[in-house]
Amino acid sequence: METVRAATEQAAASSVLVEQSVAEAASVIGEDLPEAVDAMRETMPALIEASGVIDTTLRGLALFGVPYSPDMPLGEGFRRLDEELAPLSETLKENGEVIESLVPTVTGFREQTALLGAQVDQIGAAVTEAAEMISDYQDRAAEFDAAIASTRDSITRGSWLMRALVLVAGAVGAAISYGLHLTGRALGSPDPVS
Repeated sequence: METVRAATEQAAASSVLVEQSVAEAASVIGEDLPEAVDAMRETMPALIEASGVIDTTLRGLALFGVPYSPDMPLGEGFRRLDEELAPLSETLKENGEVIESLVPTVTGFREQTALLGAQVDQIGAAVTEAAEMISDYQDRAAEFDAAIASTRDSITRGSWLMRALVLVAGAVGAAISYGLHLTGRALGSPDPVS
């Protein structure tokens, strides 16, 4: 955005350079950025679904002592991010069209350059907002990774405990079975005195 802004400020000295710079900005803002946002949003349904499963699993692990009670469920955080990203693609496309329409071909280029500068500032604000949302998404992803690592460690500890319980239960079962077998033999054998 700063590069485009600098190009618009020098527009009076070189209209050809400004036309090329503005056309590139229109392409990036009107096509490249919306495609990136759309691609990110295409992954959101699967991410939201996976997050819901993970959230449910982590809540279920509370029975094994795994602490998990976020202020906002992981899936809900991704849903909100998706909702915030929804209008951004169209806004960027519209701003890209506005910038493309401002490519100067007639006199009065200075006035058009000033208008372009205002549009670039608006787009800069929109890109800053998108960067904040993406940063928030990255923070949530880092929290998600930490929760997964903690859960994996807890499950490993729980797995050893469950194995020990199965071995103890098996040993007790075998002892009871052997005791019943001996009792059955004692009850079923004939009396040697008779």
